[in-house]
Amino acid sequence: MSEKLKVTFYQRKARRYNNFSIENYFNAVRSGLTDQVLPKVSISKYESNGILKRLYNSFEAIPRQGDINHVTGDVHYLTSFLYKRKTLLTVMDCGQLKVLKGVKLKLFRYFWFRLPAARSNCV
Repeated sequence: MSEKLKVTFYQRKARRYNNFSIENYFNAVRSGLTDQVLPKVSISKYESNGILKRLYNSFEAIPRQGDINHVTGDVHYLTSFLYKRKTLLTVMDCGQLKVLKGVKLKLFRYFWFRLPAARSNCV
């Protein structure tokens, strides 16, 4: 009998006033996985606000890694310290790219899209 593939699904901490659409979607995805996959959900301790909380969330993600690390939702930055060859990034929303301007846009584009994509084996 072969060993199960351990997949860690990284999710954001839900905000106080609900933002569960992506989490609900991946709950459905996990319910449809084969018996050969052992899914584990890793929810960040802090909401995705500020540099220090995001750094904490990123370091907290390191020991939670599985055979595959699937980063979902608005926590793309978690890829920073995960094993690249084991990391899959799902990007569900790029709407902020239309709203932000100037330096905020450049920082957001780099830290939420370019760097996470470069730190992932598959996007």
